[in-house]
Amino acid sequence: MLQLILSTIYLLLPAYVANMAPVIANRLDFWPKLNKPLDQNKTLFGQPIFGPGKTWRGLLIGIVLAILTSGLQAMVYQLGWIHDLSPINFLEINWFIFGLLSGLGALAGDMLKSLVKRQLHIISGQPWPVFDQLDFLVGSVIVTWWLFPWPANRLWIAVIVTLIVHPLTNIVSYLLKIKKVWW
Repeated sequence: MLQLILSTIYLLLPAYVANMAPVIANRLDFWPKLNKPLDQNKTLFGQPIFGPGKTWRGLLIGIVLAILTSGLQAMVYQLGWIHDLSPINFLEINWFIFGLLSGLGALAGDMLKSLVKRQLHIISGQPWPVFDQLDFLVGSVIVTWWLFPWPANRLWIAVIVTLIVHPLTNIVSYLLKIKKVWW
């Protein structure tokens, strides 16, 4: 069971990194010229489409870091214990495509959740329990499915681990003053 949990976390690393990257890039004010809302402050049915927190900077940095994470996973794949840990054979799949899809899927899932939150009149930054934790996971799994069809047991592990890890990383990020709110 521990092997399954660790290998699932390893599989999700590019998506986890993509999900965290916009928050860190914002805190460091990295690439300020791209700190522009994806929705260009436009509205849908009188509500913001995504809100001001979804920026070009966050999207691009998240995708780039997911690709780099996947590239690092491919580089260390030949190490014995990593080889045994990885559910993906990085000799058979294109790590660039996997990283791109993981990052894009994670951030698209987050954007879709933000769109729904705005339409439900939940303002940016307000919590929406469970959806806030699983949005990026669902997006990443859907978009990478053709490269890695997820078995049901691994999906359940991914959901459970993410529901535990996501709030913990938010609390740590808040304590380190990376995030403004603990959720």
